[in-house]
Amino acid sequence: MQNGAELDPMKNPDFVTITLPASCPNAIHDRGACTCSADAPRTVPTDRSSTDPLQPNLAKLAKVLYASRAKRRKFLTAELLSEPAWDILLDLYINHAEGRSLRTTSVCLASNSPPTTALRWIGVLEQKRLIAREGSAQDQRAKDVRLTPRGVEAVEQCLMQYWIGLVEFMTEVLPARAIPLPLDQS
Repeated sequence: MQNGAELDPMKNPDFVTITLPASCPNAIHDRGACTCSADAPRTVPTDRSSTDPLQPNLAKLAKVLYASRAKRRKFLTAELLSEPAWDILLDLYINHAEGRSLRTTSVCLASNSPPTTALRWIGVLEQKRLIAREGSAQDQRAKDVRLTPRGVEAVEQCLMQYWIGLVEFMTEVLPARAIPLPLDQS
């Protein structure tokens, strides 16, 4: 794209435009995350279906977060940034959105931690019923790992809160009512 078209949300499919009503400039009104009162608590709807138009954007946001976490390692050492459980959940969510489960080995790699640490976190996440391990149909020696519905909901709630925080930040920084959010940084 040339002549600034890459920054124009109408011409760039990698942008999502969120239009905020004048009565609630600090929330995502159309998603039900705003009660049009600055003092009222903001809630995120939990009864979204698989046809929810926001779901693919949450998957894109998860990809951006996962990639940005990897990019941070260029500037700070991995031990300062270690959060294997969140890396596992993000990677499983991305794969869930694309209709895939992962083998235990892939989940360990996605954790960006030593295998023993990753396996310990897989166990913790399984105990919390956020993920499930089951035998692979293709290889009886392997285990497939996937998010449970509870895990999907938990990750989506985290992503929604992150999204809302980004929108609130952008409304304070940018005076415009239509804010383009780049969601694909690959």
